[in-house]
Amino acid sequence: MREHADVAKNMEETGADGIMSAEGLLDNPAIFSPTMHGKDRLELALEYLELAEQHPAPMRCVIFHTRRIAKQALMAYQLMQECCAATTVAEVRGVVERCVKYQADGDFVYDGLKVISQQFTLLEQIEERGAVG
Repeated sequence: MREHADVAKNMEETGADGIMSAEGLLDNPAIFSPTMHGKDRLELALEYLELAEQHPAPMRCVIFHTRRIAKQALMAYQLMQECCAATTVAEVRGVVERCVKYQADGDFVYDGLKVISQQFTLLEQIEERGAVG
């Protein structure tokens, strides 16, 4: 299940009184809400970050949930690494707001060198953990 329509269809087809979701809910926190169905994932991420500021959580959790909610935009705008490197909720918010700006203005420029750099960083991290070699 990825969208509210999936939830409604499943309940209709199975006759179940309720639906449980794990992965789908991480990617789309509005999955059970028909009124929030049209909300953009970046809006949901910003709403989540507002809640994280009001109710502090470990940064690893904030980053994990933001990554899941805004994954498509973070990947499309090459901001996943910046999101993962953030040390405060405000920094994560800034990354998501950059996604919103790129989406609204259409002024994002793909950086092929950044992709190569990120791949080398990933390989170095894998080697440091002893997974290669």
